[in-house]
Amino acid sequence: MLKRIFLLIIALCLNYCVFGQIQENHLVNDILITKVENEELAEVLSLCHLDTSHLNESFEVRLFRVNNGPGNPDLPYCNSSTNFYICNSMCGLPPDIRLFKIGPFFELDSMKFITQSDNQHYILTVRHLISNRSVESLFRIDYESVTLIH
Repeated sequence: MLKRIFLLIIALCLNYCVFGQIQENHLVNDILITKVENEELAEVLSLCHLDTSHLNESFEVRLFRVNNGPGNPDLPYCNSSTNFYICNSMCGLPPDIRLFKIGPFFELDSMKFITQSDNQHYILTVRHLISNRSVESLFRIDYESVTLIH
């Protein structure tokens, strides 16, 4: 009698483990597909390229380059521009994220990303054209803000 009760308990436990796990996995494996209606976000994601990513002791910065595509060859000037999206995120959970957009830059020549010695901010140098003149713009990036230095 004790043997039958023991076998019944084992059978019930196995039944629960096998079928309970299948039902739980079924819920986890449901894949949702939702259409994102934000047109600007869709455009940015289709054009963006991760240029650099740096992590210091307090936050991570990711720099995405977004070019609006090739310029019009019939125009005597370049109408293609580049914007940078700077994504700063705090290390830890829940994620605390700041997003900044700088630009447009016409005829982008070069970009340089420098980590400062205090490890609390970065310097972004962008060489580009303004009114057919080559200029260098410097930006200070810290977690809370992006500011134009020069």
